[in-house]
Amino acid sequence: MGVPEDLARRHAYQDELFHAPDIIELAELTARPVGDVADVFFLVGDAYRLDWLEARAEHLPADTRWERWAIRTLESDLQQLRRDLAEKIMAAAEIQNGTALLEYYRSIRSDEHARLDQFLDMLARDGGGDLHSLIVASHQIEAVMG
Repeated sequence: MGVPEDLARRHAYQDELFHAPDIIELAELTARPVGDVADVFFLVGDAYRLDWLEARAEHLPADTRWERWAIRTLESDLQQLRRDLAEKIMAAAEIQNGTALLEYYRSIRSDEHARLDQFLDMLARDGGGDLHSLIVASHQIEAVMG
């Protein structure tokens, strides 16, 4: 579209760079390649619908100072939840392939994950458009981690 390729590439990946500090730190802690950790990090965002929850949180109305603080707290909690999940998943096995590692982790507690998936499906059907439902969702995901 007329944008220099280098600039277009940097802009295209800018949102993902938000997680770079956590990815790099986890790579160091787990002695895994940064690319492998990033793969798990983004798979977690999709599998646990954290990407969707984060997008919903970004669009919540914040009319008061307390609402703004509550939304920022939720966003911070979701970011920490993604990191904690990625770390727990990588600690579950020495599997290198991110998709296989995620599948293995979900199979360990398949009943809990099935209930979580049902809950998140229900939330998506209901819209998940308020702070309360997003907070409950983050706690449901955290509970599956054990």
